[in-house]
Amino acid sequence: MKNQLKNKFRNFILEYPFLNPYGFTFDRMIRNLTCRSRLLPDVIIVGNNKSASNTVFYNLIEHPQIQGSSRRENRFFDANYWRGTNWYRSYFPTKSAKTRFEKKNSELIILDCSPTAYLHPYAANRVKKLLPNSKIIILFRNPTDHAYSLYHHRVRMKVEPETFENCILHDQERFDETEKKWRNDEVREYSWKDLRLSYVSDGIYFNHIEKWFSLFPKENIHCINVDDLAKDPIYVLNKICRFLDLPEYLFNNYVKKNVNKEDPRKETYKPMKPETRKKLIEFYKPHNAKLESFLNKKFNWDV
Repeated sequence: MKNQLKNKFRNFILEYPFLNPYGFTFDRMIRNLTCRSRLLPDVIIVGNNKSASNTVFYNLIEHPQIQGSSRRENRFFDANYWRGTNWYRSYFPTKSAKTRFEKKNSELIILDCSPTAYLHPYAANRVKKLLPNSKIIILFRNPTDHAYSLYHHRVRMKVEPETFENCILHDQERFDETEKKWRNDEVREYSWKDLRLSYVSDGIYFNHIEKWFSLFPKENIHCINVDDLAKDPIYVLNKICRFLDLPEYLFNNYVKKNVNKEDPRKETYKPMKPETRKKLIEFYKPHNAKLESFLNKKFNWDV
């Protein structure tokens, strides 16, 4: 009974963040008071989680003409949409700040990062409604590696009790269960950990990106192969700059963001079982081929 009351109180505070004394900061107060005078982003990284989205975001905002959201992955268009547009605006610069910048410099681009948005069944429509002319960045990681990385991310969070092989076995069931909760608006940021995610279905990329391409012009969407980022990050970042009509930049302070490797307390996970990897590679082959044909882009993931 005590734990039930504690959880109810916790969820109430999370539902009404303005009442949370532990979450109060002077910066948040000012941002909340000035939310109506704040900007919305020009560009959004919408996918995918565990695919170097943080690396791209944090390095791009090193560019003098790019400024990012004050909160990493605010997840407005999927798990925080219920909070409303003013809540979303509070994380971005003011209109006057942009005006002052552009009087002295060139154009200022506002960047957001919401890598779980590409999975949500309604997120693309929500972005189109609020930001009809926005530019979209999507990152693609080898789906076999992505599935295993996301699984171990959840294991480290202590929210995934099953083996990877068992998760694969019940992947469609897990996908249907999560999809139903999304469509019924039952998912909140604080309840995300309670979902039984479908690690394999997340990597059938075409099924998730088709809706984005149906809503936004192709020239407004920039797709990145994470393998290319690993090989030549500065080149990839400058391709994004060109996509945003910005001058190239040296990115001398380039840093690869990897939460697991940055924290020595977290163990790196063991390699995937060879038979499991072979099974997933075979499963993804037709889906990868469909994605490559659609994007006219070769990924070389089938090995």
